[in-house]
Amino acid sequence: MQMLPEGRYKAVTISADVVRTGANTLYAISLAFEASEPTGSAGLYSPVAPGYTIRSNQFIQKKDGTLADAKIKTLSHVYEWDGDLTTVNECVGKHARITVKNDGK
Repeated sequence: MQMLPEGRYKAVTISADVVRTGANTLYAISLAFEASEPTGSAGLYSPVAPGYTIRSNQFIQKKDGTLADAKIKTLSHVYEWDGDLTTVNECVGKHARITVKNDGK
């Protein structure tokens, strides 16, 4: 399968959900992005690589069961989101800068 080249991209968030995942089934915020670039029209972006979805799980629970407050605070700052896990879907449609790295899979 062809992959999006490694690098830094502007991206739009296309989904944001709270999930349980990983070896320890910890809570994470699961984000999906589409790499994008400005179209020239104010505030509008177009896909860089249509059909490519970049996924990221941001673990918000530590192995000891406590919340990773620093991670939640960082995500709140990046997305201008209130940090309430019931409203994480408010991140959809917002732009972020992401780094794509091949995870070897």
